[in-house]
Formats: sequence, structure tokens, C-alpha cells
Amino acid sequence: MEVEQRQRLENCFERVAARVRNASSPTDDPPSDTLRLNLYGYFKLSTSSVPSSGVPRPSFFDPVGRAKHAAWKAAEDECQFDRALSMERYIQAVIGSGTDVGREAGALWGEYLRRLGEQEPDESHTPPTHAAKAGDDDDDKSSAVAGEDSDETGESLTRIPASRKTFDRMLASEQLEQGQSASRHRGSQRKLLSLLPRPLVPRGQLDIALRDLLYAHMQCALSVTYEFFLSDRGMLHRILSFFLPSFILQMIGVFCARYHPERRRAWSVRKINERWREMERRSSSREGVKSAEKDVVVGLSVRSLLDLYLSSKSYPAGSEILLVPPVTIPAIVNIIEYHDLRLVGIDLPRIGGETRWGVDVEALRQAVSDKTVALMLVHPFGCRIADLGTMRDLRKIANGHSLDIIEDCAQSYTGICTSKKGHIQLGYLGSEEADVSLFSFGPIKTSTALGGGLAVLRRRKGVAKSMRRMQESLYQPQRTTSYYVRLLKCTFVQLASQSTYCCGFIKILLDSVGIEYSWLVMKLTRGFDCRGGQQEVIRQIRRRPCPALLALLNRRLQQSHLVYEEADKRRRRCESFSKVLARSEMSNLSTLKSVDGGDMYNWIFPVFTSRPVHTSRSLISMGFDAPCGMTQLRP
Repeated sequence: MEVEQRQRLENCFERVAARVRNASSPTDDPPSDTLRLNLYGYFKLSTSSVPSSGVPRPSFFDPVGRAKHAAWKAAEDECQFDRALSMERYIQAVIGSGTDVGREAGALWGEYLRRLGEQEPDESHTPPTHAAKAGDDDDDKSSAVAGEDSDETGESLTRIPASRKTFDRMLASEQLEQGQSASRHRGSQRKLLSLLPRPLVPRGQLDIALRDLLYAHMQCALSVTYEFFLSDRGMLHRILSFFLPSFILQMIGVFCARYHPERRRAWSVRKINERWREMERRSSSREGVKSAEKDVVVGLSVRSLLDLYLSSKSYPAGSEILLVPPVTIPAIVNIIEYHDLRLVGIDLPRIGGETRWGVDVEALRQAVSDKTVALMLVHPFGCRIADLGTMRDLRKIANGHSLDIIEDCAQSYTGICTSKKGHIQLGYLGSEEADVSLFSFGPIKTSTALGGGLAVLRRRKGVAKSMRRMQESLYQPQRTTSYYVRLLKCTFVQLASQSTYCCGFIKILLDSVGIEYSWLVMKLTRGFDCRGGQQEVIRQIRRRPCPALLALLNRRLQQSHLVYEEADKRRRRCESFSKVLARSEMSNLSTLKSVDGGDMYNWIFPVFTSRPVHTSRSLISMGFDAPCGMTQLRP
């Protein structure tokens, strides 16, 4: 097709698509689901830059999404990825709808054909007297409009209508024939669709597969089975003691001892250490950086590990910790204040009158005082705040004043991946310049284990031993039942978030009984309830993780290559949307801008707005679960 003809076709397609989007005639019956799906498939093929195979198929719990994806694929099979043919099929389907929009589309199509001039059309320019169907053969895709002439070989030549009136009459007769066959089913379809709740797009899904949730359920069941049946105090041991001699009972006890919670816990901790060190070793060999000696401490959460680290360091009361940037959750502030320490915030740098995402090294150097004992570097939203050069500058400042560097990577874990050719693609495993890097695997984090955290200590082997000793002596073990309750909550959230209709139904049900939907989601996904102040926070975090949590955490670390691939796809999508947003005319919306071009969007994609309440209400009115004030981050 020539360039001029293609431009005319695209112009006709865009004008017809605009008529369809703006259609609101109350006199016409709504189009059937089959027609809407056909239009969706043709439109996606005509406008999308990626094929349907590049978009994941929606889950079983989203039937509407699956039907749209199937229609998209059917359009690709029918048109053989020919966008021009797909545009024509879209226009033909609109003309065949028998509505006012269809008649307007017929007029636009006739105008397009007349501009092409009186010529023998090929297969791609067939007049739209019959709406295209997915199962039609190629021989049935064209028919005569004003009559057919036969040549010597018996082949028929399609003629363009001689006048506008002839063209409109043929269209009207075809539309009437198709409208009668589809109108019989519309009444029952409208009644069925009216019974469905309004779909609600959830704010996100937990980053865990259903098979991993099933594995966690099995680990909890194993702990309960040992406690009530296999242990020395279990029911099975008591029953067998009446019939079997003592030496056989001892042999059974030795066999069952491998399932003892402490042995399972020690095994999982050892495996977690081995897996993390292996990832660190591969990362260091790829970067060519000499890796410092590391030790990994496993805890219930990042908050627990920070409490252990501060307890082992025993900083003098009234000491200061510089926080870069000055954004964190209230629980971290409570823990630091519990140890009689004070946070001093260092603001983000400003370049050209605009705030940038990075570290103001000079402002930090000037803020260091005699009371400063540590620098706490936070990566909010999973966006890296400093690159390697900036971290080396911070290391020089820390060495000059005998300071520790605490790196809060709670939202920055991305795993590590090795390609088929052996090329290692790096995720972020913490900076070599930091003394301790803290990683979280809480319910809403990347590669979640529904709890747990890692403290990666460098050049601080004595501190790691002290942290483990304090954890064993001062911290109580986490009960399996409390972890299982969290597991049930997260399983429910994950299953419900698979379907927009399910979320909409739950919202309607909660509204009817006076429960706020956003409050329930927050209640089900939060790991700790921090509304009770410092003492309540300390009481909740001073626990050792149970064996089931550690087993799931070890399993998630095994899947580090899958984590990196998904995080990389998410990062590319966020970068593409950021470019689209930058070209838009919405001045009240903006995204993060980095000083050094470091890795961004490793966890979530933050969009800043000057009108948060208005933006939230607009998104909610469009069917998105986007309430205000749900984040725990505070300046």
C-alpha cells in the first residue's frame, strides 16, 4: 500500500474510532458482547506496538480480561498481523452494527473509497458490505456491491458503487440483516451484566505465587504436626508408650528429631547465609570489586534487626544519626528514640531550583558533629539514592569521623540473574561501602516471604556474633500460629486481587456493613500494629522468626533469578510511563528525577501530585483503588 493511501486509511480509522468512543445515542441498543470483543481485537492490533504474546494472559478469575486477550489474539490470527487489514475490519464491523455510529462510519468509508478513485480494488480494499467474522474464508471476504462482471477466466470483478445513494441502500439492507440476528440475545445479556458488581482494580498484588503460599501452609502444618504428634509430649508418643519398649521409643524419637523446630530453624538460617554469600560472590566477580568480609543475620523484620544492631553497638545516649533523605516510617523513629538517639534529617539536593533524587554530600559533611555516630541511608520506594561514587564519598566522611553507615534497603531487593550464556545481570545486594545493609521480605515487599529480614554486615563480624547472641537470649520465638494467621490473611488478599469483579463485590459487601475497604486492605497486609508507641513496637519486634517463615524465606532466595527478571520488566514499564508522563500536559503530576542516574523504580512507581485528594477521587471514580494516606512513609 502506498504511503498516501495508508495515511488516508489511518485517518478514516481514527475518525471512526473517535465516533465509537464518543457514541452515546440512547435510541440504539447497546452492541453485543461479540461485536465489542471483535472491535477490541481489531483496535488493539491496529494501535498496539506489542503483540498479544508479549502481554501476560489474565488469570482465571478475570473472565473479561481473558475474553479481551482471546479476541486480540483472534484478530492477529485472522489479519496475520496486518495493521491495515485490521483497520479495515474494524471499520467494517462498526458499519455492520446497524447503529447511528455505523451509518456515520459508512459515510466515512464511502468518502475514503471515493478518494481512491475508480479502480479495481484488491483484497485489502473490499467495500464493507459484509462485516468480517473470525471464521470466514478468504474467498468470502469480498462481494459485489453494484453488480459483478465476469471475464474470460470466470473471475468476478468487484465494482465500487456508482453513487452515494446506491452505497447507502446496500449498507442499510446488510445492517438490517445483521441487526435482526443479534438483537434476540441482547436483552438477556444486559440483564446478566447488570447483576455483576462494578469492577475495582486493586492497588496491587502480593509478589508471591500461589505455589509458594501452598509451600508455607505445608511448613506450618509440619510444625503443628511435630508439636502435637511427633514430639516427646505429643499425642502419638504418649499412645505408643503404652505398647512399645523404651528403646524403640528412643529410636522413633531420634528419627523424629530431624523435624524439631530448632533444627529446622538452624538449617534454614545456614542455607540462607550460604545462598546470600553465593549471590554476593557472583555480584563481586561481575563488578570487579573486592568484596569485604560479610556475615548475614536473619531476623523477624528490618525493625528487629535495626533494634539488634543498635543494642549491640551501645551508642552513648543523646548521640545523633544523620538520616538521608529525611523520610522513613514511624516505627524506625520509635526504635531509634527508644535507644536514646536522635535523628537529624539531611534534605535532598536542589539543582536549578528543582529538587533532585540523590545525596547532598556537602550538606551532609557540614551536618556531622561531635555527637554524630552513624549515617543512615534510606532508599525510599526502592529507588537507589546514591551510586557507587557517592557511596565512596560517604565512606570517606565516615572514616574521617569514625562513623557507621547503615543502609536501609528494605524496599530495594531485586535478586540476581544469570543468563543462558553465563552473563550475570546484577540486582542490588547492598553497597560494599556500607557497614550494614538491611533487607525486608515483608508482606508487600518484592519477593515477599510474608515476613523476615536480613542484615548484611561488612567488616563487623564481632557485631554479627553479638546480634545473634542477643537474639537467642532476649528475643522470644515467634509462634507458628501467629505466622499462620498472617499467612491466611495474605492468601485471601492474593486470591481476591486476581479478579476486579471479586474486589468490587467485596467492596460492596463491606460498604453494606459499614466497613471501609481501604482500612481492611491495610489491616490484612500490615505486618505490625505500631499505634501503641515505643513500648508496643519493641514488644512486637523482639521475636525470633519461626521455622515456617525461615523455610519460605530460603525458598524465595532460591528464586532470585525470577525476582530479577520480574523486577527488570517492572522497571522498564515504569520508565516508559515516566517518559509518557513527561510529554503530557498534566502539570500537577511529576516523577522522581535522579542526580546521578541511578537505578529507579525497584519496588513501586511514585507519582507526585499537587492535588492528592482530587487525583485520588478521580482514580476511584474510574474504578481504581487509590485512596489517600495509606503509606507509612513520613518526613
